[in-house]
Amino acid sequence: MKEYPEFLKEICEKYENDFYPNKFVCETEQDTLTDERYNVILLYDKKITKRIASFSKTLNCIIPCTVYDKDNCHTTVAVFRGYEKNSKIPEGEEEILNRLIEIAQKIKNGIKDIKIYLGRMLVNKNSVILSGFPDKNFWKLQKALYEENDQYLRLRLAWGAHITAGRFNKSESDLEIISRLHNLVNEFEIIKEVSPIDIAITKFKVCPGTYEANILWSGLWGRRVCYSWLKFKKSLLKWW
Repeated sequence: MKEYPEFLKEICEKYENDFYPNKFVCETEQDTLTDERYNVILLYDKKITKRIASFSKTLNCIIPCTVYDKDNCHTTVAVFRGYEKNSKIPEGEEEILNRLIEIAQKIKNGIKDIKIYLGRMLVNKNSVILSGFPDKNFWKLQKALYEENDQYLRLRLAWGAHITAGRFNKSESDLEIISRLHNLVNEFEIIKEVSPIDIAITKFKVCPGTYEANILWSGLWGRRVCYSWLKFKKSLLKWW
């Protein structure tokens, strides 16, 4: 048997035959974020997302960041960023949304079989993410998305199964603050294995100081164009 690091041993031994190199990720990458984009996402039970949201709020008290609340914690499985770099969603976006809904409807029944092991929080200079180790059913979903992808959509598929817990407003070099950050990350209790409860399509808008998300369609509830914009104004999050 392979010798894995102790903190990875459980998941590596369980999923060692499930890992597929992500050959389904589109080769075309965009260097910068567009003004608007559609995401196809997996959603989780509120018992799980409340824990991540609580972490996100505490993180914001240490380093100002975009906070993810219990309704906005997700795993992205595909992204439509428009046809050109730094461009808004082009005219005809209704047709794009309908095509995305058509694809999501085809694959929504497969999410009930997905298992994702949610492990440690991981930190880089821009953000904190909750690491996710998916089983083969997650990669089957990615393969299905890949097969539905075309030159019209040119979806960028997921490289993994993480959940973002916070995006920093700025780089931090203060060693005391960085130490507090790492203590918070190390104290987070591992969630372990979960299954998504829904697949949804959201429209994200990224502006200076603001992160907005609107759920346009849900596999459980159907099209929900009446959702209010969920606004995350970085400058106002400290009190939250």
